Amino acid sequence: PKRAKRYRIKIDRTYYEVTESRMTGRQLLTKAAKLPPEQYRIDQKFQDGHTQQIALDEFADFTTPGVERFQTLALDSTEG
Repeated sequence: PKRAKRYRIKIDRTYYEVTESRMTGRQLLTKAAKLPPEQYRIDQKFQDGHTQQIALDEFADFTTPGVERFQTLALDSTEG
């Protein structure tokens, strides 16, 4: 497909517009202010309901149609 000038992505419940056609897991976590990125996990959510983990140095491609959705999860255990 033709590359767009901007891509709309959703991380957790917040929408972002980015100009890159793909970003690493580290870049996505930094965009969502999940710092340091090593303490978080990010998963891409697909329309059919399944999820796929994106490693810190792995790229997520935004050229597929639709809003790219991601969810984050803290890796450290907290007392609660």
